[in-house]
This record gives sequence, structure tokens and C-alpha cells, in this order.
Amino acid sequence: MSTDALHVSTDRSPGSDGSLVVRLEGGSRPGTFRVQSSDLRLEPTGEALVAATLLAAMSQGRDIVIHAPVSGRLLEAVPALTRTYREWEPSRKEVAVFAPAAALRGEGPTRVGLFFSAGVDSYYSFLKHLGEITDLILIEGFEIPHSDHQLYANAARLARRIGAHYGLPVHEVATDLRLFMLQNGVEMGRAGYGTMLACIAHMLASEFGRIYVAVAHSDRDPFQDSTRTSLGQLWSTESFQLVHDGGEATRIDKLRRIAQDDFALSTLRTCVDQPTRNINCGRCEKCVRTMIGLLVIDALDRCPTFETGLDPRRIMELSLMAEGKRSFAEENLLELERTGKNPEIAAALRVAMDRAQRRKQRQRRLHWFAPLLRKVLSRAQRLFRRRA
Repeated sequence: MSTDALHVSTDRSPGSDGSLVVRLEGGSRPGTFRVQSSDLRLEPTGEALVAATLLAAMSQGRDIVIHAPVSGRLLEAVPALTRTYREWEPSRKEVAVFAPAAALRGEGPTRVGLFFSAGVDSYYSFLKHLGEITDLILIEGFEIPHSDHQLYANAARLARRIGAHYGLPVHEVATDLRLFMLQNGVEMGRAGYGTMLACIAHMLASEFGRIYVAVAHSDRDPFQDSTRTSLGQLWSTESFQLVHDGGEATRIDKLRRIAQDDFALSTLRTCVDQPTRNINCGRCEKCVRTMIGLLVIDALDRCPTFETGLDPRRIMELSLMAEGKRSFAEENLLELERTGKNPEIAAALRVAMDRAQRRKQRQRRLHWFAPLLRKVLSRAQRLFRRRA
């Protein structure tokens, strides 16, 4: 164990909300985050602490000391987890986790939860496992920033409406873990979201024997993130299953399943911007992406949740620099070209993708050229100093 390891511990908030407070000590960015729920029991398990801090430790190149027992199965999985995260970001360092091994626990609770946002991925998993899932869980501070209270209130109201329709309870968990991770050098995009969900799931392991996390990209997609199917198995323990679900389906497949349920289609929420009159703004990348997919399956006119229609000019202006966004756009474009429908939409999407590809190529050239330029400037400075 390195002498500058990160130490992770927890306690209960002295306030009336009973929130858990997690403390990270040591390293360059010590800090805390909180997790709170009014109707679910949160437990500061060692597994949750590993999930919350593993990427931060890898970013800083420091081992982790967990002051709580951790599942032996999860401790054995840490090398495979770190290997995956380093494949995505080679600057992350290999780290070790030091913790007492937890005693084998008996069979877990029988309740089955799903992290639910009413988006395409989680709605698909919900409908797929309808009859098995007993509870829906909405996280404040996950995809919607912790500070955007109005947007979250709208999302919570919609989730409760959906829960009431299907006869399931909806539980809310609030946390500033996302902010804590960002402050510790963890980008949420490819790796951060999955580990954040793993942390919350393990804090709920005394309430649920299994929690489903809806994957974003199909198993056939070359681009994968931290919700990919195999990582759920690595984050599971002897008595608790974290199931990354939906990898068998593409985005179009998921929309086809949702479109079979009129209520689901009428409550689909994809937007994390600020719609003014409806559930979704219809203008952001996530909205446009989903609307194109609905158009492909001839269901857009049956989905009333978008404020505006599809505008080819807006499609052409989409920013698709992020690899995950390009992956979804490529899937939509392939389906549009395969069916031959809506050529104007297909042409607009091709313009946006071609522009993103050109920008990525320029970035790669600059990435290659920058070190060479620094060397030339450094030598020129040394030469100038000698002559001076």
C-alpha cells in the first residue's frame, strides 16, 4: 500500500434528514459527498465506497483504504474494473483497494429495483421486466444537475405519474456525488455515470436483492461505456446483483418496444435541457436523436412529448464530437438509409456527421503536431538564451 493512499469513511449527518456523509481524506482533493432518501434505508457499505472513489483514485494514482468491510468477490474484480477503465483513458493509473473482507452474507432481499428516468433506455428495461420489477428509483443529481431543482421536480412528478399508472412505488434518492466526482477529476461521460450508479445501488443493497441499470449502448456497438453488460457482473457481490440490462437491443429496438405501449410513448422523457411547454424541448441533441429514431419506426406522430417537430437545419447544426453521440447518430443514419424514407432528414444528419468527422481529424492532427511544436519552441528558446 502506498503511503499517500486515499482513506474513505462514512457517518450519518447530524441533521434531521439522516443523510449519509462520505469522506475522502488524503490526496490532492479531499472532500465529502452526501446521499439521502426519505423512504429508503441507505447503508454505507464498503462496496459503495469503492464505487464512489475508484475512478478518483485512478486519476490521482493513489491506492484506496476503505474503512468498512468489502465483498471478497468485488475485491477480486477490482483489477478487471481498473483494466477496463484504463483502456478507455490510459492516463488513469493502476491502483489497489485495501479493505477487510466482508463475511459472507445470506440471501439478499427479494425486492427488485430499477434506476428509472423515463428515458429510452430505462423505459425499455422497465417494460422488458414489467412484472419482476417491484420499485422504481429516481436519482436527484444524476443526469439532472443537483442545482436544477425545477427540472428535477418536473422529472419526479412524471416518474410518480408513471409509477401510479403501472402500480409501482417510486423512490427518490438525492446526492451530490456527481459534483464530488467532477471535483476529483472524474469525467461523467464514459466511466463516471456507471460507477456513480454502482455506488447508489450498493447503498441500497439492504433494501433490494437486485437493481437494474439500463445500458446506453448495445453490446454490438463498438463504443461502450461504464453501463456495458459485463461491468454489472463485476460490480455485483455474493448477495446482491447489479444487472446492466438491455445490451441486446439497439436504440431503434428499444424505441420499437416503447412504441407498443401508448402510455409509455406519451410519457417518454429524453430531455435534460429546459423545456417550457412539454416534457421534452425537441431541440437538444438527445431530443433530436430520439425524434429521428421515432421517425424511423413511424411512431413520431404518436409521441406528443416534444415541443417542436424535426427541423433539418437543426439536425445539420448538431454537435456530434462526442463518440457516444456519433454512435447514436450513425445508427439512426443507417436505418434512414436502409429504409429509404425521409431523405431530407438523412441528408441533414449526414452533414452533421461529416462535419464532426472533419473536426475530429483536425483534432488528431493537432494532437500529433503539438508535441513537435513544443520541442521546436523549446529549442528555439534555448538557442536564443545562449546567444543572449
